[in-house]
Amino acid sequence: MAHVDLATAQVIAADAYSITDNSHARSTLTRASLLYFFRALEIAPARPSGFGRDEVERVEAAWEAIHGDWISCGYIVALRSGRRAYLQYDFGEHLREDDSVELVEQVDLLPIAAERAPRLQGGGIKWTDEVQHINDHLPGQP
Repeated sequence: MAHVDLATAQVIAADAYSITDNSHARSTLTRASLLYFFRALEIAPARPSGFGRDEVERVEAAWEAIHGDWISCGYIVALRSGRRAYLQYDFGEHLREDDSVELVEQVDLLPIAAERAPRLQGGGIKWTDEVQHINDHLPGQP
């Protein structure tokens, strides 16, 4: 997990929908999904099987959800090398033992083969193929 300073957290959360005590997934993505995707790509190269922004050919599908004080997003990514991967970004608050709040972000990667998407525990994931707003910002796109 990477620790995030408050200024970065405010930028990350700027376009996010309000966080509630209910956990829910959305069938459409917020504008912030673009921001979360590119933030995940800043962290992803340091992970095993990681990759950077220049290696991404396109995003095939994505999901977004909130869980209490956490925002989670998942992306199916097709890489220029022909590989595919599932990229997940989580951002939220962590209560420390001294009752202070720490902002935390986490990126997870999972190589995937031909399946459309990995099976994720917890259910409630609503995938969308409406990801052109992300693909429009990838290198090599008109």
